[in-house]
Amino acid sequence: MRDPKQRIPFESDLQVGVRAAAALFENGVISRAMPHGDILGFAPPLIITRKEIDIIVDATAKSVETTYRALKAEGAM
Repeated sequence: MRDPKQRIPFESDLQVGVRAAAALFENGVISRAMPHGDILGFAPPLIITRKEIDIIVDATAKSVETTYRALKAEGAM
């Protein structure tokens, strides 16, 4: 969200979800941007291990931070 406290979302033309999904892919995790906003979708297998979950969580945090820095650099924040 552009402003989480006031619950103001990003403008759709910024494609924040798409950009975050692309950053995730660069970090080795396949996700998808959901069409109803800046939401990421994951579909891990039911036999996923804790180590694999940790990899996904770490890559997601890194990708969100990368996307945040890019938006801030562009003046979108």
